Amino acid sequence: MTRWRPLARTERFHLWACDTIVSRHRSVYRLDRARLSFFSAKDDHMDIGKDTFVILDYTVRLDDGTYVKGSPENGPASLNFVVGYDHILPSLEFRLLGVSEGTGLDLLIPPEEAFGAYQQQLVECRSLAEFPQGRNLEAGKWVMATNDTTNARYSYFVKEKSEDAVTLDFNHPLAGKTLHYAIHVVKVRPASAEELAYLRPCQTEEATSSGNPSDPSINQ
Repeated sequence: MTRWRPLARTERFHLWACDTIVSRHRSVYRLDRARLSFFSAKDDHMDIGKDTFVILDYTVRLDDGTYVKGSPENGPASLNFVVGYDHILPSLEFRLLGVSEGTGLDLLIPPEEAFGAYQQQLVECRSLAEFPQGRNLEAGKWVMATNDTTNARYSYFVKEKSEDAVTLDFNHPLAGKTLHYAIHVVKVRPASAEELAYLRPCQTEEATSSGNPSDPSINQ
């Protein structure tokens, strides 16, 4: 049994929504870890690098001029993240390494480094007899569904609907799309100890179990 609800516009175009998206694209685009380490945080020259906390103002548009994040009319969207923890598209993070605070830049990310090519095999036509939930769906709408067995969440687009069948598209909303970023780097600073502890729970647990004196909980 699958539960579903309409997918909001902000969810449809959220590019960094969940681990499943990042995991999918890690296989398409892998960060150069040597380069990531080279651009580590330095107190005397704060560029974007490993373990830096970054704030961006940005817009994202498609080839046809459609804006999916921010816009000239409504202003840019804002994003903050710590580098090296899969918070954003790996291909975007890679291009930001070494960029300084205050920098403005335009980036182009092709589909193969973003959300992959559009796959026709992910478009399915289902009869309403085998998919009774389809009777409540509306053509032209995105739907967020949850699998009751695995509790996994996924989305699909209702392409067409007839009296006895419905056509569903399971491609990502931005599959096959080239992403045009206009970015302003608002802030770059070293991530705090608290932020890194939150992002490295396994390392924190290992330090505690080994009696590492650098762990603040041991010194109290």
